[in-house]
Amino acid sequence: HNTVKEAKMIELDEMMVNIAKQYLPKMSNCSDIVDSADSCFDDPRSQLLLEDARPYFIDRYGPSKVKESNGLFDVVVVDALDPEEDNEVSTKLYTDGDFLNSLYAALSDEGVMVIQVGTAPNIHDPRADRGVYAKREKMFNMLEKHPQTAAMLVYEEAHCGF
Repeated sequence: HNTVKEAKMIELDEMMVNIAKQYLPKMSNCSDIVDSADSCFDDPRSQLLLEDARPYFIDRYGPSKVKESNGLFDVVVVDALDPEEDNEVSTKLYTDGDFLNSLYAALSDEGVMVIQVGTAPNIHDPRADRGVYAKREKMFNMLEKHPQTAAMLVYEEAHCGF
C-alpha cells in the first residue's frame, strides 16, 4: 500500500520465499504503486529476514528488553504453521506465553495483530480443547485473558482458508 513506510517479513523457510517469487509473482507485485519496485521484495521499504520469528521477537521484545530501541510495529501478521500440526515448532508458536507477550510488546500504542490460527473446527469435531484443535484453543484463551487485548475478532468458517 502507498502509505506503508516500512515492511518487515520474517520467514524461516528461504525455499518457500524463492518458490513464491518464482511461481506466485502476482502475490508480490507492487508495480501499481507509484515510486515502488515491480516486486515488493525489491522495494526499498521492504526488508526480508530469513530467520525464526519466535526468537526474533522474544530476543528483541521479551521481558528485559528495551522495546523502543528495536522499533515498534503498527501491524504484526502471524501466518505460521497451523496449530493442528503435531510438532514442537507449532506447539511453541501457539502455546508460549513469552512469545505472545513479546508480540504485544512489539506493537505501537495503536498497533494491531492478526494471527492465522489454522482451520476452523466443524460440528463433527470434539470439544475445542481436545484433539487437534487444543493448541488453537489454548492460544485463544491466552489472547482473551491477555491484559493488552483490546478486542478480539474471530472470523472462522469450517470451509474457508486464510
